[in-house]
Amino acid sequence: MKNKLFIIVLLLIIGGKSIAQVDTLNVYLEKSQKHKYGVYLVFENNSNDTIFLLTKFRNLSLGGEIPRVPGICINFYSDNEKFTFNWGELPPLVFNFPNKYTLINPKSKTKLFFNVGEYFKFPEKSDKKFEVSFLINYMFSKYQSSELPKIIDYFETNRVTIVESTKETEAHDRDGDCKK
Repeated sequence: MKNKLFIIVLLLIIGGKSIAQVDTLNVYLEKSQKHKYGVYLVFENNSNDTIFLLTKFRNLSLGGEIPRVPGICINFYSDNEKFTFNWGELPPLVFNFPNKYTLINPKSKTKLFFNVGEYFKFPEKSDKKFEVSFLINYMFSKYQSSELPKIIDYFETNRVTIVESTKETEAHDRDGDCKK
């Protein structure tokens, strides 16, 4: 009985550490206030360790099966219905941010700017609401640690509104309260 209890406690401790490591880095999107079609991909470090994050992501939005490599697949929504955009002639194979990696200090965050309007043409005004989310694979580790990097596959961020519906905007302006 003592051996079973010991094994259960050991598994809980090991499992708790692996869950805690994933929870140390929150990932989400924020709408840019300065750029109409811009979003920030935010990595928020909740740990007491400096995090080393690779910031070179393959474009996984081109269709087909998504490989388990660091990358971003952009999900588009129009009035809560998923749809796809046509990339045009030469879609980027890699989304490059200014540095190939970044260090995120303890209890801080880094924001990577992403201009969705650079790749897709959204209408200036529409009766529909357009949103994006990222399905992202990313890799990070504790800075100067001998531990293997942690790889997170197929994490979907929150949705961010790119174009607000003119119907919702008019309802908000008329009533001072958003109607849905």
